Amino acid sequence: MEQQRIYIVRDILKIQFHLPELDILRNEIGKCFEINAHHACIMMTNLLLERYCKLVLIYKATGFKSIQNLKDLEIDFKPANKKYSSMSLGETLLECKKEGIINDEAYNYFKDIKLRLRDGFSHANAALILKGQIGNFAFGKLDGSQSLEMKQMVIQNIPPLHGIAVQLFAESNSIGYFVSVENLIRSTLRTYINDTFEIDLQLIPPI
Repeated sequence: MEQQRIYIVRDILKIQFHLPELDILRNEIGKCFEINAHHACIMMTNLLLERYCKLVLIYKATGFKSIQNLKDLEIDFKPANKKYSSMSLGETLLECKKEGIINDEAYNYFKDIKLRLRDGFSHANAALILKGQIGNFAFGKLDGSQSLEMKQMVIQNIPPLHGIAVQLFAESNSIGYFVSVENLIRSTLRTYINDTFEIDLQLIPPI
């Protein structure tokens, strides 16, 4: 499974957007997958999502598509940069929905992502990450003097189990999360960022 993930990510990153604002983060995410650093993959994908939401709003507001007049760049970007740069991810996602950049379905999906993956991992809040997960545990004595009893427990309420549980969660969800953000970028890049991009930006099948 690990090797399959690496091949998928390598294939995704064969396409570079020639936008340092995005490609630097995407390539660093790829390096995290290469060494199976799934916590880092999620943290970096959080950063990519947060950066892209701000970037697409700024580009849409300014109508910017390519650098043509260097002397006016600072003036052109100033209002939108001031408005969007300090916004939280929750705020920029809502603005993206209002501006028609994403639909209601995408907004609700990324809103949940924001709560569970962005906030959960950024604030080391295992309760958010593991919310609702239940495990079956065997209780008893190892010497056999007491018969084992199976009991269901809510994992988010047991801190000694958080490390392993969060790691398993990260391994299971890091690639799907990255693909969802990559598809967000691919589906909106031409419309709002660079309409001269010539490579066919096909969406990646859900993983």
